[in-house]
Amino acid sequence: MGPDTYREGVQRAYDLWRQKQTAAALDAVRALRAHNPGSTYLTAVEADILARSGKTREAEDLLAEIFALDPHNRKALTVKADLLLKKGRAAEALATLLTHPDQAAPHVARRLATAHFQLKQYNDALAVVQKVLGEPKTDLPPLDAAWFKEMAAGCLERLDKTREALSTWETLGTSRARIRALGLKLAALTDEEALRELEQIGRLKSYDRDADFHALWAERLAAGGRHAEAAFHWERASALAPGHPYYLKRLAWASRRANAPQTLARFQDAVSADPDDLLLREALFRLFAAGRELDGISFLTELLRRHPGAGWAHGHLKKLTARQEMKNRADK
Repeated sequence: MGPDTYREGVQRAYDLWRQKQTAAALDAVRALRAHNPGSTYLTAVEADILARSGKTREAEDLLAEIFALDPHNRKALTVKADLLLKKGRAAEALATLLTHPDQAAPHVARRLATAHFQLKQYNDALAVVQKVLGEPKTDLPPLDAAWFKEMAAGCLERLDKTREALSTWETLGTSRARIRALGLKLAALTDEEALRELEQIGRLKSYDRDADFHALWAERLAAGGRHAEAAFHWERASALAPGHPYYLKRLAWASRRANAPQTLARFQDAVSADPDDLLLREALFRLFAAGRELDGISFLTELLRRHPGAGWAHGHLKKLTARQEMKNRADK
């Protein structure tokens, strides 16, 4: 198999995964591995697709095999870092990335910046980003360049360098950047002034149809303790960006604070979107344990079917099943 065919095969596997054809994607990469049984790179590609598909345990098993043979495998190190970042273990992800031989490569720098950002090491994240953006030989694709500029703006915000952050957002020209710039401008206003401004802007169709705009509105409402109204705008944001994990999670928490009757359903949607969020799934378990055990058993059984790597669900399922059995015995 020639190098061009090899690269095409890997690209095809990722394309299939993006089309949500996980089984076909795995078949494609496994066929490549059959022709190249000694390729730790292809093994790492399979681990990556498994990890992206929520099959964490299988991905970790493959990574262990790779590291036993090649402790500095470039692809495996980035896959391991991605798994750790997804689990919120940014310090471990950073330690992993600092052993990568190509730390200056944009795809590694992107993960380094993310790890620093998650650890609230904003100066370090900004330094990584600025190095990539300032490198004249780096020919970044437009989407990658935009990501690094957005990360720079986010770091500048956290460092209270508002003017520089605003300038960076305004150079991007994207819908998200426009909303972020608006948020910085509104931050200088009182709650009453900001909400009045948001209501005025929300009458424009271009903003009313923007999920990030409704998220900005919801955040400002929540900051003032107006959780029911915040939930309304999180729900609007979720409708405009279906399946967006952050919006769904914020909607769930706002609903709980507002004691909304849809709270359980919203937590279920949020956990389905991000099964690795510890606080979210523990809150959902408590909701199920408050008299909705059968609903919990049904939900967790289905969740495990769709996300076999969500091992934590087995423990919750066992506890809910035991509680339901006790209720059944008490009813007899």
